[in-house]
Amino acid sequence: MRDECQPLRNRNTKLGWYCRSECCSYFHKEFGFAEMEKRVLEHTSYIISRFKAQGVKVLTPDIASERSGIVSVEIEKPQEVLERLLKKNIIVAVRSGKLRLSPHFYNTEEELRTAMNAIFE
Repeated sequence: MRDECQPLRNRNTKLGWYCRSECCSYFHKEFGFAEMEKRVLEHTSYIISRFKAQGVKVLTPDIASERSGIVSVEIEKPQEVLERLLKKNIIVAVRSGKLRLSPHFYNTEEELRTAMNAIFE
C-alpha cells in the first residue's frame, strides 16, 4: 500500500474514504484492471476446483466469463465453518445458508491454500 494511504486506511471518515478511493485508483493504474480480473478469476477457479474435488456443490458458474470474484457453495454446517475460519483470521461469509468466499487480486496462493485446507479440516 502506498505510504500516503497507510494512516487513514481503516478510518471511517470522509478523509479516510477519500484515501481509500485514491489507493484504489493507484492499484488500478499500477496493476491494470484486466490483470486484476485475470488474477481474481484464477483464484476463483482454484477454489471451485478444490470444492469440486471434495464433492461440494458449487453454485458459482464454471465458465469464467459468467462469474465474478465470489464463490458460493452448499456445505454442511456453514455457520460452524464460518466461525472456525474466523478464529483463524480467514474471512468468509454465510449468505442464505451458503458459504461464500470472495478472493481478490491481492490474495496469495498460499492464503488460498490455507483457507481451503482449513475448510476441510
